[in-house]
Formats: sequence, C-alpha cells, structure tokens
Amino acid sequence: MKSKLNLFIRDHKPAAIILFCALLIRIAYLIIAVCVNGGSFFVTNDTESFVFPARSLLQSGAFLSPDGRYDLLRTPGYPAVIAFMLLIFGNTYYYFGVIILQILLNLAAIYCLYKLCMMLTGQKTAAIIAMVLASLNFLDICYACRIMTDSITQSLLVFTLYYYVKYLLNIKEHEHDIKPLICGSFFLSLCVLFRPAVMYLPFALLAGIVFLLLIAKRPKRIISATLAVLLITTVPMGAWCLRNIIREDFYGYSSVSSINLYFYNSAVIYAKQQGTDYYTAYDALMYGQDEDLKPHLERLPVYDAYAARGMELIKSDLPTYAKYCAIGAACIFVYPGANDIVNFSNEANAVTERIKAVITQGGGVVGIVDGLLSIPFIAAFLIIDIAVLLALILFALMGIRKIKDWRVTALLLGVMGYMVAVSCQPVGYGSYPRFRLMISMTVILLASIGASQVKMKKIKKAKGQKTT
Repeated sequence: MKSKLNLFIRDHKPAAIILFCALLIRIAYLIIAVCVNGGSFFVTNDTESFVFPARSLLQSGAFLSPDGRYDLLRTPGYPAVIAFMLLIFGNTYYYFGVIILQILLNLAAIYCLYKLCMMLTGQKTAAIIAMVLASLNFLDICYACRIMTDSITQSLLVFTLYYYVKYLLNIKEHEHDIKPLICGSFFLSLCVLFRPAVMYLPFALLAGIVFLLLIAKRPKRIISATLAVLLITTVPMGAWCLRNIIREDFYGYSSVSSINLYFYNSAVIYAKQQGTDYYTAYDALMYGQDEDLKPHLERLPVYDAYAARGMELIKSDLPTYAKYCAIGAACIFVYPGANDIVNFSNEANAVTERIKAVITQGGGVVGIVDGLLSIPFIAAFLIIDIAVLLALILFALMGIRKIKDWRVTALLLGVMGYMVAVSCQPVGYGSYPRFRLMISMTVILLASIGASQVKMKKIKKAKGQKTT
C-alpha cells in the first residue's frame, strides 16, 4: 500500500500536492467550525430527517419516521451511511465519521476530475487548472462539512460521468468494453438512492446510449448496454419503491416531489395570490393556513392531496411559475450562496475576535490589524464570488467548443441540463447554491479546458514573436 502511494506521488506529483493542499484547506475549515460552533455547525434543518431513520434502522431494523410509520420522505442511501457512522462513532461523534467520508469522497472526485480532463484533452495544464478550481470551490468545502446529501451525491455524479465518458470514447474507437458502463451505472444507482431527483437520469442516459449505438451501427450491443444500465440502476430503486408500496401503499419517490410541489413550488403562486412574499406564503402552506387544501385531504391520501393542490396552484398561473423557474435556473449558475457565506463570515469573525482577545494592548500593529478586520468581509466575498462564477461560465462556453467528441459534449451538457431542470423550481434562494454542487464540477471541467486553450494561444503567440 505504501509503495503504491509513493508511486502515485512520483508519477502525479502536481496532482498529489494539490490534493494534499485541498485536504489541509478542508481540515482547517473543519477545525474553525468545531472551535466556534461545536457539533451544532454540522446540523442543518434537514439533518434530523436523515438521522432519525438512521437511528431507527439500528434500533428496529427498519427506516421509520418520527410518527412510527415507515419513512417515505428520505431514500435509504444517506440514512444508511449515518447508521454505519452511529454504529462506529456513537451518538455524540457520528458526524465526524460522515464528514470525514464526505471530505475523502470530495478529494476522490477532484482527482477523478483531473483524470477526466486528461482523458478529454491530454493536456496536464487543463487538468491541473480543474483540480485547483475544484480544491478551492467554497461550496464544496462548506457542504462537505454538513450532514446533508449534497456533497456525497456530487462526488458520485462525478464518478458516474467519468465512467460514462470512458464508455463513449470506447464507442468512438469501435470497441465495446462494457466495464466502464457497469462501473458508471453502479455509481449512478447510488446517486439515485442518495438523491431522488436523479431517479429519471438513468433512463435519459440509456436512451442516449441506445441512440449512439444505433448511429454507430452496433445494434447487437444495445441489449447488453440496456441490461447493464437498467439492472444496476433500477433494481435498487425498484426494491425501495416495492418496500414502500408493501408497507405504506405509496411508492415513496414521488412523496418527496409531492411535498416539494406543494410547500415549495406552488408557494410562489400562492404568494402572488395572497399579495405577500415567498417565505410568508411558504409558512402559510406549511402551517395549514391554505383552506383550499382541505377538500383534497378529505378525498385523497395526504401526499396525493399535496400533489393535487400544488398542481392546482401552479396550473392557475403557469407564466408566473415558468418565469420563476427560469430565474431559478440562472440562480443555480450565478447566485453566490449568501446564506453559506454569512455562516462562514460568522465563523471567521468569531475566530478573529478570539485572536484579538489574546492581545491586551491596543495601538500600533494591533490597531492596523483591527482596522483590517473591520473590512466588510461579507460584501467583499459576495463580489468576488459572483465575479468568479461569471468567469467560470465564460470559460466554460469556450471549453464546450474545444471538446472534439460531440458525444461527450452531449453527455456533459445533457447531465447538467437535467440537474438544472429538476432543481430550478421555485424553492427559495437559499437552496440554489446547494443545487449548484450537482453541476459545479462539470462547469469547472469545461472552464478549465477553455482557460487552458487561452493559455496555449498566448504561449504560441509568444513563441511566434520570438521566432520573428
């Protein structure tokens, strides 16, 4: 094991250095968070909805909800991870195990991005740029330290893309090595078990693969490809749905959509009808102030009632709903994540206050430091973040043109488009930065390819001038 590590460091020294620095950055962030907030830092509003079924799994052998019924709201992937960490680390420190796993997977995804970039371009410059950008991505660092599904799902999606791209390149070379497709489908099946929004992606990717095999005039390979994707991705999802139908007569995956459809999506229409803001409307729906929901509850099961009332509100004003979906799509790309940055700002400010408290004398260097610390951190961070996001989009557009295989371009843009489409609904601005994690590494990949091309042009131009 040690010799393999030494061999990796020798053959991939820049990549190894970047990964080590990325690890140090994440550990530093973790230490700051623990020093300032303790364990409460890792807990979010959604955390308990994953932790409760995890605890019930250890106690009763089943994923249960707080009301004692079988849990339908959360798919089993993340609660299973938490249950394992509860078993190993106990109730007090389980979150350290989850966060360590998320950080390690995040680092693996960064290295996978490096290999994917090398596979597509053969240029180490582009691959190194991709690693650096991914290592410094603030939201990656932040959400790797949260008890939420976003970080793990992001890593699994990067692994999926890596193997699917590898399979597509095999088709281009008129080979049919199905192992990359099997590996990619395995990670995709885990994605589905961690994040229900991914549930339709296997079918979309399979349709694309079948189309590519047809135009490549290899129809005999369609059967094996179809079996590989469907069996690996849908069997776990189907088993979970079957469990829910047997236990609660409801297949479960749509329960998440039903609740989101009513409480989050339709709130934007309810707000317009009531002449109020989005979050006030959301609270009104959440706390039973919508009188028009009651007739649906009288004739339908609760989740079906949510879905029916949500669709009723949305259909009553489709143009407004479409407008806010378009705004949501834009926000996924460029909304800076103010909630997360404010959280980080509070942590940074608390640490600097501790440093200042150690220094008992004022004036001199202390006065200068105090002056620097009074700079509005949050405003500066927001401006920098927006500028970086816009620059990434610009370079990504350049990178799209530089990928020579249109199949790979279609795959990358198709998965990005899918994740934006299932996430852009009106759900409150605080959620959009989280949703960006599902596309952030793909944007970084494309942007790195575009940035490397700019650098190569400058080098060629400089060489041309020297020659002249």
